[in-house]
Amino acid sequence: MQVKKLNKPCNTRDMEVLCAVPYNQELSYFYFSSSEEYEVKLQAAKQIDLIEHFCGDFEHEVQYIDGDTGSQELFDKCSSVEEYFEIIDEIQYQSGEKLAAFQYLIDCLHKNPNDALAYIDDIHITTDSIEDYAHDLIQEMELPDIAKQYFDYQSYGRDLEINGEICTFEFNGTQYLITNSNAY
Repeated sequence: MQVKKLNKPCNTRDMEVLCAVPYNQELSYFYFSSSEEYEVKLQAAKQIDLIEHFCGDFEHEVQYIDGDTGSQELFDKCSSVEEYFEIIDEIQYQSGEKLAAFQYLIDCLHKNPNDALAYIDDIHITTDSIEDYAHDLIQEMELPDIAKQYFDYQSYGRDLEINGEICTFEFNGTQYLITNSNAY
C-alpha cells in the first residue's frame, strides 16, 4: 500500500511544521504551519475522505515535525493545534535568553505553556559558565583579596549545581545557566 501526500511539505525555514497523519493509511497526510492552514487542509482532506471512502471524518493525529521556536515537548503540552500556534505567536519574537527560559520551564520544570509564559520573566538566565558565575559571586562577597586569590571557583560552581542553586540547560546549541533554579 502506497502512502499518498495531499501536498508538498511547507517551506520549513523560519516556521513551525506539523503533520496531520490519518489513521486510515489509504488517505493522504498533510503538512501545515499555521492554524488557518491546518483548517483549510483539514477540510480538503475531509472532502477527499468523503469522496473516496464515503466517510468524511478524516480521523488523524497531529505530529510535530520541525520548528525554530517550538519543540516536541511544547507541542505535547498543548491541548490543541490552535493553542500550540497561539503560544508560538506569543514567544517567537522573544530574545534568545527569553526563549531559552521558556523552554527551560517547559522541558525541565514541566510547566504548562501558559504558566511558562507567566514565569518567563522570573527566570534568571545567563550564558556565563558555572566557573565564571561562581567567580562573580565570590567577588561580590566581602572576603580578603588573599582568600579570593586561592578560592576554587570551579569546585564552588559544581557545588552550587549539585545543591540545586543553579543549573545548566542547552537550547538551540547554546549552553545557558539558570541562576535561580531553586526558586521553582
